[in-house]
Amino acid sequence: MTEIHPEADSGLTVVERADVKAEDVGMFSVRYRGSVPTLVLTDGTIVPSIITVVDGSGSVLAEYEARPAPMRITSRLPEDQNELGCATPDCKPISLTR
Repeated sequence: MTEIHPEADSGLTVVERADVKAEDVGMFSVRYRGSVPTLVLTDGTIVPSIITVVDGSGSVLAEYEARPAPMRITSRLPEDQNELGCATPDCKPISLTR
C-alpha cells in the first residue's frame, strides 16, 4: 500500500482494504475547462491512492499519487486557469513520451 502522510485536516486517510465497502467507492470522471483536466469524484468518498495513466493501447505512461492539496481551494476553480493547464501554482506540465 502506498504510504500517505496526511497533513492536519487534509481529508486524506488511509483505509484498510478489508474496511472498504462497495457503496463507499467513488467514481472518477474527467472534466475539462479549456485545457485544464480535473478529476471529478461522484458517488463515494474512497478512491485509490495511485491513479495509472495509459495510452490508447493500454501501455502504462505514468502514475499520479494522492497528496494533500498545497492549499485549500474552498470555492470553484477559476474559469481562466492558465496556459499550462494547471489548477494550482505548484502544478507543472510534463511530457509522457518515452
